[in-house]
Amino acid sequence: NQPGLGDEAAPEPLQVLWKASEGNTHCADCGVRPRAVRLFVDDQPKLLRQPLPLFSGLVPQAPDPDWASLNLNMLLCIECSGIHRRLGVHISKVRSLTLDVKVWEPSVMALFLNTGNAIANEVWEGSLRHKEEKAEQWLWGADDDEEDDEEDIVVARVFDAVLKGDMSALIWHIAKGYNWDILDTGEAGTSAAALVDHLAAGHSADSFAGMDVSGPEGKLGATALHAAAVVANVAIVELLYQNGVSMDLTDCKGRTALHWSILHGTDNVAKLLLRHGARAGLKDARGEVALDMAMAR
Repeated sequence: NQPGLGDEAAPEPLQVLWKASEGNTHCADCGVRPRAVRLFVDDQPKLLRQPLPLFSGLVPQAPDPDWASLNLNMLLCIECSGIHRRLGVHISKVRSLTLDVKVWEPSVMALFLNTGNAIANEVWEGSLRHKEEKAEQWLWGADDDEEDDEEDIVVARVFDAVLKGDMSALIWHIAKGYNWDILDTGEAGTSAAALVDHLAAGHSADSFAGMDVSGPEGKLGATALHAAAVVANVAIVELLYQNGVSMDLTDCKGRTALHWSILHGTDNVAKLLLRHGARAGLKDARGEVALDMAMAR
């Protein structure tokens, strides 16, 4: 018999993730559960955090999911996990919560504790329009107004989401196909200034001096991965890794996120980057590797 939510004998990480949010108690795809879904009411987006009306009268399906999609950050029943597997690993990386025990490292747990089914469905079903006569639909990154926004505006929004730890916004940008290689080209006063303020807060002038983040014309010249390394958010770094973002992206001075984490003392992020294949031997524009910076600290 499969352990249930109330069964204290259920192995980790099942108990932790089931209890993390109400949306995790049933399969993200076929289960009926409370969740955060952005619906359109009178053509205006509105977040609902209760069972959707079109499911009223239905009995909840697939309780206590014990499979997961690592990159889509959702818990699945065994039937839906099979469907995800057939989509291919470039779409959904499926792992078991009971069999693939080595997968569930602290960083992966941190990712799922900060996301889960409610947030995943808020994004991937974000444009679901409530129509009584229609069943639930899977909407893959539906079009919206941001496609017409300037690149600087979009990049600033991504950096703002990193600094605030807004996982829903970051997953939404992943769904939209954001190019994570982009260096911040925003003018002073946007994302660059926000990150500089974060770097300066609580640090001496000497330690901040080693963290020069300015690029051409005073712009930031770094990626969102660098920002995640500075704010020491392992869940965001894990999210980017699970969605195929290179751990060796460089800033305008040739420094990787590993360089930044060493400079800023976020050792937990440095360890995670190395575990995910970041190359410690990469040199920046001055010919320094991350180890050189660690020795000079």
